[in-house]
Amino acid sequence: MTINAGNLFESIPDSIQKELFTQIIDGENIKIERIVSKNLFKVFPD
Repeated sequence: MTINAGNLFESIPDSIQKELFTQIIDGENIKIERIVSKNLFKVFPD
């Protein structure tokens, strides 16, 4: 398993054209990524 925790708010560029994916944890049965996107908005129903 690879863990790259650190500060989740560092290294975020001021402007991006596409989504930026950063892998935080990568294991046999788990994968956690930080996703940074410009104007990302999702609506989840109640």
